Amino acid sequence: MAIISNIIDKETAIKRLLPRLMNLWRDFNWEVRKAITGHISYIFNLLSPEKWDQDFFDIMVELLDDEENEVKNLAIEGFFQNIDKFSDKKIDENWIEIIVDLLNSDCDEELITNCIGDAIKSVALRKHFGSKEYIEHENENLRNIIIFNSPALIETLGEEYFMENIFEHYKNLLTHDDEKLRSKIAENFHEVVETLGTISCYKNDIDKLVSTLMTDKAACVQGSVLVYIQNIVKILLPKDFKEESNEFDIQEKISAFKLAFTKNFINMESVVKWNWRYLIRWIDYLYKMIDLFEPAMVIKKSIPLVISHLKKGGKETRRFWIEFLWRLISDQWNPNYMKEVWDLAGDLPYSTWSFVRAIYLELIETIIKHISKKLFWNIFLDSYYHLSKDKCSNVLIKFCSVTPII
Repeated sequence: MAIISNIIDKETAIKRLLPRLMNLWRDFNWEVRKAITGHISYIFNLLSPEKWDQDFFDIMVELLDDEENEVKNLAIEGFFQNIDKFSDKKIDENWIEIIVDLLNSDCDEELITNCIGDAIKSVALRKHFGSKEYIEHENENLRNIIIFNSPALIETLGEEYFMENIFEHYKNLLTHDDEKLRSKIAENFHEVVETLGTISCYKNDIDKLVSTLMTDKAACVQGSVLVYIQNIVKILLPKDFKEESNEFDIQEKISAFKLAFTKNFINMESVVKWNWRYLIRWIDYLYKMIDLFEPAMVIKKSIPLVISHLKKGGKETRRFWIEFLWRLISDQWNPNYMKEVWDLAGDLPYSTWSFVRAIYLELIETIIKHISKKLFWNIFLDSYYHLSKDKCSNVLIKFCSVTPII
């Protein structure tokens, strides 16, 4: 169609081509219907606004119920992409019924959810989705999809409207029985925080919702929060914050949140440790926020965990743990740390797992530049000699690479 549009002018296309194109949507062959449905936007551009409502709307509704899923899916995408071209009256009369029918159908649920999300992000349509008719609709899927897109609703409808009409529904999803729903909310929670900003977040107790998500019993929820935890911290624990409002003591709220956040973040380890991806994310952010937590506390909490996972964890995490220790030792060097590290790591060279023994050599390679000859002889020499007789070639290869440095 795009090629034809460069050859045939719009007036000729409307007069001679459009009537035939309109008939193709009702062709008995589903592949023909699919082919023409892929060019919905081109047809829209040929029609006048009056024709959108009078002729095209009914055709689109028919295609949404096509017997062939491939046609139906293309129609769903095209319909949602162009829905704002129909009049407000047409949308008010039919829109919610069409959406609910699609949600109750056997259509691709993920496709419909994404399309509704894109429609909500359309400025022209947000006022519909933000209305009580939609927010309080009996169809739970519709309500949830709208709530998932809260950041877009805040931007268009405003903070005051959101807080008065939508916020309670949003908070209810944070404690929903379905952990997948809670996880979905957690995925874009940072966007709500960023959209509202520091003062509005504290004014509306968003800081308490952070605690709710961080203490959720489901690892998938805590893991979703961890993905963007730094974005949340940037807003709620800002550096050099200059208060512009005298309505309440925001500095006091910031201090209280920092204490609660620190405690909750540390406790998250007990939940996320069962998923190594979440755990990696947790300890990575623990290091990145070292200034927030104080280095001594990071050392006290993280080193035993790292050593524990080096001893018992899977191969997929070993590179991460060793890199964490590298950063900690190099960036936060303190001789006092070494005693705690090596008291805990003392049996690594005698592990039954060869990759753990190799990691021990990597640790030696990392800290050798920081320690004295005497300290090396007292702490590492025996274990270093022990690994020279290792039966695993990978360990011996690592031993050979470390030896010239020593």
